[in-house]
Amino acid sequence: MTEIIEKVEREEIISLYDDRDEPSAFYCGKVLSMNETHVLLEHFDKMGRYSGYILLKNENIFRVNRGGQYEVARSDLAKAFPKKHDLTVTPSALLYDLISYAKEKELVLLIELCESASDDTQGVVAEFSDKSITLDCVDDYGVSDGVCTVFLEDITVLKCDTTPCQIVKALMQLSST
Repeated sequence: MTEIIEKVEREEIISLYDDRDEPSAFYCGKVLSMNETHVLLEHFDKMGRYSGYILLKNENIFRVNRGGQYEVARSDLAKAFPKKHDLTVTPSALLYDLISYAKEKELVLLIELCESASDDTQGVVAEFSDKSITLDCVDDYGVSDGVCTVFLEDITVLKCDTTPCQIVKALMQLSST
């Protein structure tokens, strides 16, 4: 699939499918960058609004949709909700750069591990290295829920500042005031 994704126009909105057990589930957005391991999308929700960034493992992508009615409609809607992303990445360091960005901006991450097809942990980056990431975990209501450390190699999907992440972040801020 990498060679198909490489042909995508820079501003083209596409849909990527990565869950063979749930073949109707997909992520819709613009490819910001890719390397031999990952694809980084600027994600859009069903209304065409910015919904953060999603990093996917290339090896799990089994379908790419381009130019369909869904993608064209999201593209049209996105024009009504302009949001210029401020994430800067180096193709060789997509995972590291996204985690750095999340830490700097104190954004909530949702992490899928080991192809579980679910969000296994969520929180704000406490620290990270070239091998692992430690999150100050929060539940769906923005309440502190301990600390979690995972190996970077086990991350299947990393969601940063998506709509669910933004909701948790807002609840965290409300509970701290």
